[in-house]
Amino acid sequence: MKDEPIFKKRRRNALKWIIGIVIVIWGVSYFQTEQNSSTSDYSTNQYNLQDNAGEKESLEVENLDSYRDEAGILHITGEITNTKSHSLEGLGVEFNLLNSEGNLVGSTLDYVKNVEPGQTWEFEASEISPENVSSYKVAKIIVHDY
Repeated sequence: MKDEPIFKKRRRNALKWIIGIVIVIWGVSYFQTEQNSSTSDYSTNQYNLQDNAGEKESLEVENLDSYRDEAGILHITGEITNTKSHSLEGLGVEFNLLNSEGNLVGSTLDYVKNVEPGQTWEFEASEISPENVSSYKVAKIIVHDY
């Protein structure tokens, strides 16, 4: 009986250490991800990117379409082709969802990893959106280069 409080104290201290380590690992990975990403805001379907050699290349959102399924979920579909001469670590597209007055009422995105040069990505961004969404527009293209 005398040893029982010591075990509880050790267990409690071990639990505190484990929680602390998990928080530190999460924090490091979160900030590392934020530093490695590059995003650009645009409101049209063409996105100009400057590569290391100084050549301008563009990514275009093509075949943009949308539909609501039987559950009322909004799906925005389209294609983006990697026009760069090298692979992209990641590629994403984010949309702003607008009501009939043009006010922002939500957003949605899709993201894919490892897009080879010349490869076309068929994206589908889905959102359980309010019924008052009447339009959407491309908010940004997210490019993570190697």
